[in-house]
Amino acid sequence: MKSPQRAAWIQAIIDELQTLIDMRTFTITERPANRNVLTTKDLFKLKRNAQQEITRYKHRCVARGYKQIHGEDYLECHSNVIRKESVRYLCALTAQNKAQLYQIDIKNAYPTSDLKEDIYIEVPKGISLFPDQHPMKAALQHYTDPVFKLNK
Repeated sequence: MKSPQRAAWIQAIIDELQTLIDMRTFTITERPANRNVLTTKDLFKLKRNAQQEITRYKHRCVARGYKQIHGEDYLECHSNVIRKESVRYLCALTAQNKAQLYQIDIKNAYPTSDLKEDIYIEVPKGISLFPDQHPMKAALQHYTDPVFKLNK
């Protein structure tokens, strides 16, 4: 990474991966035979305030789910979204009741349900940015070909 903000981006990567560790999102295991192991992709975004000043460097490590095979890697999928009509209704209720409506930015949001299928991902490249004394680096050394098994 050759950005002038390299240190801020590295910290964003470490923060995201540490949150995944803290949330027990995955378990380290050996690469399973005859199973699809997904790769990951790093997404970067600058969060700005109303004056267009940078307020946060945001990093997301996402699984490349398009490589999954229906019936083998997953049986069903869904995405929680809100409908535009619901937002308009909420705004109308707020105005009608002379209430205030606030917007917040959730730093990390994760599903709370456990997966029914076994899904494996490659160890994200960002793990190499952790200090050598970090417990994750030590744990990975106990495996010859480690992958992460997603828990939720």
